Amino acid sequence: MQVRSRAALGFHGREVLRVPAHDPPQVLPPPVHQRRTLQGLEPDTMTETFYARMPTPDEAEQLELPAGEPVMVLQRRTYTEDGRVVEFARGVHAASRFSWTYTFKIPD
Repeated sequence: MQVRSRAALGFHGREVLRVPAHDPPQVLPPPVHQRRTLQGLEPDTMTETFYARMPTPDEAEQLELPAGEPVMVLQRRTYTEDGRVVEFARGVHAASRFSWTYTFKIPD
């Protein structure tokens, strides 16, 4: 049995990416940030926000959640140096099946 762990929606400029909850994450070739740079929209700043909340009825159905289980929401906005939004993504994840790990290179 395959259990859905996420539902996602995002946009990259004029492109809209809808990822069905049962599909694995996909990488768009070439990478989105590389395409933006080639278009003169070089990403400069990214803001990610994580928070927990109770799911909407549609999310609970899509994610096959038991009653009372919360979801984790990840929202990301990417901006150019002058503040133009060039990417927005929001993922809604079953809290019991969600983890996130960051690795950062520490600048000089």
